[in-house]
Amino acid sequence: MLDSGTTATTTQPAELAIAAFTLSTFGRTCTKDANYSTFNDVALGSTLELCAEYQLLSATGAQNATGSYSGTAVAYAGVIATYK
Repeated sequence: MLDSGTTATTTQPAELAIAAFTLSTFGRTCTKDANYSTFNDVALGSTLELCAEYQLLSATGAQNATGSYSGTAVAYAGVIATYK
């Protein structure tokens, strides 16, 4: 399970949320959060995989993105940001 962490509360409903996850193993297939659209996965060298997703927000509130990946457990880092 991938988790981006949570943002501060957004101040307007029309914002863009972008989340990214870096996996410590290349070649995994990422599955996005059901509320998000996905960017293409990107290989970072021969050992890292970058998975990213975005959502056009329609309401204010704290934002969080999740996802999953194929295969056995690996280390990952996740981040989310919102843009006005």
